[in-house]
Amino acid sequence: MIEKKSKSRLYALCSGLCLREAGVPVAKRDVIVFCVTGFLFVNVLGSLSHFFYEWSGESAAAGIFFPVNESVWEHLKLVFFPAMLFFLCGLPFAGKFDNYALGTFLGILLPVLIIPALFYLYTAYTGESVLAADVSVFTVAVACGFVCTGFAFLAPRSALFCALSVLGILLLLCAYLTFTVTPPSLAPFCDPTDGTYGFGNGIFL
Repeated sequence: MIEKKSKSRLYALCSGLCLREAGVPVAKRDVIVFCVTGFLFVNVLGSLSHFFYEWSGESAAAGIFFPVNESVWEHLKLVFFPAMLFFLCGLPFAGKFDNYALGTFLGILLPVLIIPALFYLYTAYTGESVLAADVSVFTVAVACGFVCTGFAFLAPRSALFCALSVLGILLLLCAYLTFTVTPPSLAPFCDPTDGTYGFGNGIFL
């Protein structure tokens, strides 16, 4: 009996992460408007985020959320935190969609995976980064993320996937905060302009 009650409570918690009342149909128009708005928001704020660390006077606090060097990892902040901010701001509208947590996770994770994949693919051919190509990669990655977000919002309700998505989002957040302060000595974390990692000046050490 106790085990059944525990399972019922766990299921209720996971169902709550979907954030929408079961049985209410999802309006495709609302999904499209939300995803297009998110695509534009992340593209604009992501582009501006490239300069925020410098504009802040190289503040350590700003460096947590915005790129502090030219490494691939640091530039993923251009999509990670703007997307995170958008989905947090979108919580009041989450009741209109199914699987809000899953849509959020996919909207953040996919660009984070697609950007380095396409970057290393095209630079393997060109031998160097090209600004126009970088912008195109960023735009395509963000678009792919929000397309998958839209599909998640329209997909059958899944409490389990929503619960796993919340865990995934928290793990991604921990990874970004950790590797900004203590980046590993790997190529994606290295600034190609001076060979430094993270802040490079030991500001947190």
